[in-house]
Amino acid sequence: MSPKSKITRDMVIDAAFEVVRKTGAENINAQTVSKKLSCSTYIGV
Repeated sequence: MSPKSKITRDMVIDAAFEVVRKTGAENINAQTVSKKLSCSTYIGV
């Protein structure tokens, strides 16, 4: 199994702002942000 990459809060915020700038606020959701970060939406708790 490959090591998990660490996604920080700042990375999520930056990705969310980029999604909003490019596609508009109506398109912001966990799926669009995770796609921008190339990660899963799975929390794994």
